[in-house]
Amino acid sequence: MNYKSFSAEQIDTLRARFSGINTVNPDRLSQFHAIFDGCTDAALLQLAKARIKFVSKLAVNACLRRGLAA
Repeated sequence: MNYKSFSAEQIDTLRARFSGINTVNPDRLSQFHAIFDGCTDAALLQLAKARIKFVSKLAVNACLRRGLAA
């Protein structure tokens, strides 16, 4: 998939869905990386700045790997 950007509604949905999760299984990190690989720079920066539990921190790391300032 190729994610160009996320709507405010999509960001809110992600924030709500991840709010109840307290840990992430390390075996699932590759799935996050695959999603981030499919994001444009703009979409990845959106996720990094969205304050979504776990997702934003992982997105910041992905931004750093791309050389983006998050």
